[in-house]
Amino acid sequence: MVRLAKVFCVLWMCALPTGALAEEVSEEGLGLAEAIRIVLTESPSSRIAEAEVAVAEDGRKAARGHFLPRLRADVDYTNLNKVPEIALPDEIADSPLPIQFSAGDTEQLNVRATLEQPLFTGLALLTQYRVARLGTQRADLRQETTRQELILRAYEAYYGVLLSEKFLDVAEQAVSQLASQAEVAKQFYET
Repeated sequence: MVRLAKVFCVLWMCALPTGALAEEVSEEGLGLAEAIRIVLTESPSSRIAEAEVAVAEDGRKAARGHFLPRLRADVDYTNLNKVPEIALPDEIADSPLPIQFSAGDTEQLNVRATLEQPLFTGLALLTQYRVARLGTQRADLRQETTRQELILRAYEAYYGVLLSEKFLDVAEQAVSQLASQAEVAKQFYET
């Protein structure tokens, strides 16, 4: 029971700052493999590393998308109070009556679609994609580094608990030996 409490406390202090375990610990204690699994699944550091990998992968996908054509659609709607009119001055029109005509409707709808495909951008798109791919590799390496550090901390905590258990056993043996030696010495002086 002492071993179980020590392993739990050390793991809680080292790798689980929130102190949240996903499952109950069994009666026989927490094994090394189970401790490592809990640390890897419940550690905020591990979750942050996974999120960084996802963000980097999304950045790589976005950079790859710049190679593809872009379709853009614009819609413009205008509603006017009155119909616009154009009147020609009398000097231009050789007519005794003023010339006026309408220049549109009260409702105007403009629709425009644009398709763009970059042909050559001075290798800027390729360079952006390569940088994004390097960012993904960097995030993967950071995730693996975080994973290895968490495993190392779990090993250190686990073997630290085992070592302290052995020190406790040795100390208890030393106390019992000293008590027996004291008893022998007491009997030696009494006889």
